Amino acid sequence: MATCPVLQKETLFRTGVHAYRIPALLYLKKQKTLLAFAEKRASKTDEHAELIVLRRGSYNEATNRVKWQPEEVVTQAQLEGHRSMNPCPLYDKQTKTLFLFFIAVPGRVSE
Repeated sequence: MATCPVLQKETLFRTGVHAYRIPALLYLKKQKTLLAFAEKRASKTDEHAELIVLRRGSYNEATNRVKWQPEEVVTQAQLEGHRSMNPCPLYDKQTKTLFLFFIAVPGRVSE
């Protein structure tokens, strides 16, 4: 029986000036790539969600480590006057298309 590698624990989204909530992780096995999404917020409350961010990781089987790229904003997941929240990535292997489902909440309305 094949065993799963155990990766090192690593914090990808550090709370500081901003808070990060609702993480979502997708592994693309063929590309050996991890995609980590999260909401970037001004504070921990849902009314302060700002946008969705992404960190890409490249998995190295030889070292059993993931090299993470810097945080980037998912600019396609924005609707003017709305907050992008609850990222949910889905990859279609047949079409090689990544879909990112999310909700868009107007203004500072609580979800």
